Amino acid sequence: MTWEVRAQRSKRETCVNSEELGWSSVFVDTQAEAEAWFECRTRGRRLERSVHTMFDPNNNVVKVAFK
Repeated sequence: MTWEVRAQRSKRETCVNSEELGWSSVFVDTQAEAEAWFECRTRGRRLERSVHTMFDPNNNVVKVAFK
């Protein structure tokens, strides 16, 4: 079972011919790894707005951060 940490940016992807907002995600095996990734991704200031979400293996939202 895997955990997911996902980021959704407020601007569309410039390198892709699409109107979709940019996003990325990382999949890890443990909650500890997910917590570490979430902390890393939400630390510090951002030039563009984004939403960071951590999901448990059952796809339930565990944490959300608006940066």
